Amino acid sequence: MDTVNENAMFETDDDFHRIGFVQKAMKLINAYQPERGACVIDIDASWGMGKTTLLKMWINELEKDYSSYPEFKNAFSKCVYYNAWENDYNSDSLTPLIYAICGSLSAKANKTDGWGKGFKGRMKAMDSAGAGIITSYLCYRSTRDEMLARGIGGMAVATTDAAFHLLESNEPEELGKAYLEDVEKRNAFHKAVTDLAGACGKLFIFIDELDRCKPTFAIQTLECIKHYFNIPNVVFIFATDMSQLAHTVETYYGIGMDAGGYFLKFFDHIMHLPRS
Repeated sequence: MDTVNENAMFETDDDFHRIGFVQKAMKLINAYQPERGACVIDIDASWGMGKTTLLKMWINELEKDYSSYPEFKNAFSKCVYYNAWENDYNSDSLTPLIYAICGSLSAKANKTDGWGKGFKGRMKAMDSAGAGIITSYLCYRSTRDEMLARGIGGMAVATTDAAFHLLESNEPEELGKAYLEDVEKRNAFHKAVTDLAGACGKLFIFIDELDRCKPTFAIQTLECIKHYFNIPNVVFIFATDMSQLAHTVETYYGIGMDAGGYFLKFFDHIMHLPRS
């Protein structure tokens, strides 16, 4: 595997002159209205085109004290780099993502003085809310896996009977209580991330190597981001080979699935990276 320069900068390492491409992306991000929720952009390029190095240069430019590029000026922000492929051994996709975000931001905060008034309190709230939503998410997955193991969701009458049996085995009050607790945890998580992103100016989360992941992990990552992170001042930048990711969608949902239409649910913009 090629070694990536973690300290790559546009001024010294932009061999393919891609700063112009990133400036276009930053214009889209700067024009994005926060009330729409998270801004999600995919950078589409085939394997071997230097997507990871591009992300590293982008991150380092955003986190500089001063940038000479107009689109980066006053772009006070914090960045998280997340390699999805390194985490797809996990049984769920939400846990490693949340802990990557919390771990990265905590490390950056410890190296920076005066980063956002009350940032440590916001970080603690994020940690707590993240743990709560992970617990809720894993409980949901456990129930879902139990239902799948019993064949629930199929067309047979026996399957329908099994579903009723599973529901009857739980008190309605308990089912309602669990649902309300889940809603409460989601709301707490949403507030914690909203406060944290506000303290960052913008929170940029760069997702790399998703197209190399197992289909289940890749799809769950996209859907977790859609359902849990559609939050103002959060920006997701994916770097993928869309043709490979389309195969992932077809593997997960079946041949004939409209992968292009599926991606429209997740990405506000898909930008095709030129070779040079």
